[in-house]
Amino acid sequence: MNEGDLFKKQKWGMRDVDKGVSESVKAVWPRYRVLGDLENGVYDLEIQEAQLSDDAVYECQATEAALRSDRATLTVLIPPDEPVIDGGPEILLRAGIPYNLTCRVEGAKPAAGIEWYSAGVRQQGTSSTHGLMDDGKREYTISVLPFSPSELDIGRELSCQARNEALPSGKESTVRLNVHHLPSVTLSIYPQKVREGDRVVFTCAVSANPAIKQYR
Repeated sequence: MNEGDLFKKQKWGMRDVDKGVSESVKAVWPRYRVLGDLENGVYDLEIQEAQLSDDAVYECQATEAALRSDRATLTVLIPPDEPVIDGGPEILLRAGIPYNLTCRVEGAKPAAGIEWYSAGVRQQGTSSTHGLMDDGKREYTISVLPFSPSELDIGRELSCQARNEALPSGKESTVRLNVHHLPSVTLSIYPQKVREGDRVVFTCAVSANPAIKQYR
């Protein structure tokens, strides 16, 4: 019921119309109620706690006069379910091998929009697809973020944010990256110039994930 309808209801003292009509409607739709003002010939259909099943086209009929009103479409908005990132909450990758991060969101009406973020920065280059779910009204969204990992991405967090008109603030899921990479070995000597009998220290420094357990 919009603001105009609410104004008319207050102005004309809208009340339940003939009990037979009201009861016949409630018998089929318990959350529905017909309100009317007989003197002004105004009738309203009130729906309590709107649900997805109420998403439909409505019309008012004056059966005795064989008259029908223009049709009105009721659209019920539904917020998205929690987004799910494939492989989360931690994804193991290999450095240098491209990977597609995938986020899925279901149960939204209209379809949810998905954005990817890392450290508060929106990620570019994503692609999304939408489709209807089995009920023919709610929609799913799948978003893909192409990613080429390096050892600098170890511990990096990426978040998938989904929102639609029913939930502008959105919902978010986060995944942490663990990147395996080949060892990087550095050998150094101190001092670099020595004389016979001097003490020399060789240092072998290795950066690797997973960590190196044996040295030779």
